[in-house]
Amino acid sequence: MNASLINLSILAETGFFDLSFWQSIVSNLAATFVGVALGVWTALSLEGRKTSKTAKQKKEQLITLLHGSLQKNLNLLEQMSKELPAQAIYYNVDIELLEATASLKYETIDDLDFNREIDQIRYELLHLHRKVDLQLQLAILGGRPVVMDPVAMHSTLRASILSHIAPIKDAIRKMLEKMSASRSRE
Repeated sequence: MNASLINLSILAETGFFDLSFWQSIVSNLAATFVGVALGVWTALSLEGRKTSKTAKQKKEQLITLLHGSLQKNLNLLEQMSKELPAQAIYYNVDIELLEATASLKYETIDDLDFNREIDQIRYELLHLHRKVDLQLQLAILGGRPVVMDPVAMHSTLRASILSHIAPIKDAIRKMLEKMSASRSRE
């Protein structure tokens, strides 16, 4: 028991129980806590800004790619409209990028109506793609025997393709305008 009393007296003599000692401990702990809290808050806010900036860049890149793809398809449709009445078409619409980004745009672009419109255009282009493929097969078959008269089927198919092109062109033009307007606002 004497040893513990001696230890307490040594602590008292060294200023362990001194008020200023505890004030400095408490103030140092408070300053450390505030510093850590500010550091964590700063780090989280910088990371949030970086993530937000990266997401915005990805969205802009995707919209730029989609815009380019739609513009290319619009140009192809214009060319098809001019050539198809007179001759068979030996090229097709470009659906690769629209197919590749079909699900990605829902993760990147929050506007569901925008995404649905792109999907509708993609669907119409896929439908047209199948018709153009069939038209090319019929053009290559020529006079070979098939179940239906290839000349009549080819003529019907050309008319179907031509009637299909106009609404797709209109939808693409509207979407391109919407994309351009969206870009100019940002």
